[in-house]
This record gives sequence, structure tokens and C-alpha cells, in this order.
Amino acid sequence: ETWIVGDHDDTYHGYRLLMHGGVPSNNGGRNKGGVGVMLNPAAAEAFVNGGCDVRHFGNRLMAVVLKWQDGRGHDVKQVVAAGYAPTSAAPAAERGAFLDNLGDCETDFGQDHELYISVDANAAMGTRSDSIDRVLGPHGVDHTNTAGSDLHSKLAMHGLCAVATFFEKPQYGTWFSIRNGKPFQIDHWLVRRQDLRRVTDCGLAGPAVASDHPRPLRLKSKVAWALARPRP
Repeated sequence: ETWIVGDHDDTYHGYRLLMHGGVPSNNGGRNKGGVGVMLNPAAAEAFVNGGCDVRHFGNRLMAVVLKWQDGRGHDVKQVVAAGYAPTSAAPAAERGAFLDNLGDCETDFGQDHELYISVDANAAMGTRSDSIDRVLGPHGVDHTNTAGSDLHSKLAMHGLCAVATFFEKPQYGTWFSIRNGKPFQIDHWLVRRQDLRRVTDCGLAGPAVASDHPRPLRLKSKVAWALARPRP
């Protein structure tokens, strides 16, 4: 959540920052919402090579296309998306609209694009409950809520999965309750299940910048046109 209103494309010392959405305050206080993608110099160049393609899906989700070359000279197209879901206290219609936009983002890009969605989902999905679950892996915070169940259904419908749940780590909580300190896993990296094999690591990247902010979640992937068989 950037708290910045409107669409922006700015460059700072070679880093390119693209932003979208946001709702202005109606009482002179802090703005609400807003999402953004920060590209380092190499990714900024890949963004230009991809045609400076930016797509918006509602007011809470944006995606940029990066075009790389792998070690064998093959073009690799990656989509990096950022989303900020309504909280669980928001009206059901608003939460449902965000999930529909999330599905639209997946279908808007062909299978020749690798899709990486970073989302503050405000949704706890827990961990894999049976062998047929393709959305979740065996690791994570074993807690679910209604928003998490709704998100799980949408991801299953579009062949997406929550990457961090497939990597064993000491901790998984991305946000902690101010009231009792209980950890919740409500922020996620999402990829198509078939592209999970491209991810080499996913986990917490450090402490939160403030007690009421999520902890950063980092994903590492391979840039390669063809890879080995997918993870089980």
C-alpha cells in the first residue's frame, strides 16, 4: 500500500517506480490504498525491452511486463504484479471484485508469460490439507479465515499457487496481531502452478518497517526458457 493517488512513472538513480490506484482522503488525513512496482536498473531495462507494458486491473492491482534473455539467447517474458486486497472488514462485494480482478490478471497474460503476483491479500489460507490441493504446500501458519478460503478457491480456479508454502522456513508470519502478537500469513507470492519449478526460494526477508506493517516476503526465480520437471 503506497497511500499515493494516481498513476505515476518515476526514475530515481536508475531505479524505476511505477504506481497505480489510491483513494484520496476525504477528511484531510492519510490517503488509502495504492500499489507500486519498483524495478532495479536491470529490471528497468527489461521493462523497456518488454515495450513498457503496464496493465491495471481495477484500483488495487497492477502488472508490468519484463523481457529478458536467458543464457541460451531465448526470450523470457515475466509479469510482475502487485496487489492490495480489501481487509476482511470490507463489504463482500468489494472483496469479490478484487478476486475477480486477480483472476483477470491471470487470464490476461498467455502461458508464454511467467506470472509473479505479490499481494497483500489480507487472507489466511493455512497449509495443504490433502494430496489434491494444488494451491498450497505443506509449510506455513496453520490458520485460515473466510477471506483465505475465498482466495484459495479463486487461485484453484486459475491454476495459481502460494509459493511460500512450498519452502520450509523457521517463520512464516507476515503480520503480527498488535493485541496478542499472534502471527498471520496474509501476504503471498503467487505463481502459476506449472511455473513453481522456476522458483528457487521464497520466504521472509527481514523485519517489518513498523509494528502494524507486513514483513517483506522475497522470491527468487530462474530466468530460463526451459527447465526441469515441476515440483511435486
